[in-house]
Amino acid sequence: MDLIVHYSNTPQLLFDLRLTVRALAEPGSDQEKLTLPSPAQSAQPWSTSARLGTTGMDALLDAYHAGATKKQVADQFKISLSSVKRLLRKHGVQPNK
Repeated sequence: MDLIVHYSNTPQLLFDLRLTVRALAEPGSDQEKLTLPSPAQSAQPWSTSARLGTTGMDALLDAYHAGATKKQVADQFKISLSSVKRLLRKHGVQPNK
């Protein structure tokens, strides 16, 4: 369990796992009584474009077209440089020479 703590970026899933283990370890625990949120309720969208949304994506494109570098855009939106490059390519932006 400690290994998961150090290498996992999903604290909500870790909490759910600990809750499950604790509930199952209790004497007389009934698995049917155990209620956990469904993954759809607690999970964040995985894709960068889903996390940014249309407004965030428009702001990203505007920042890049206004002259910000890809690195500056990545820092501003707290995403990786490779995500910025992929999103720009996906939206038809030609690379700067």
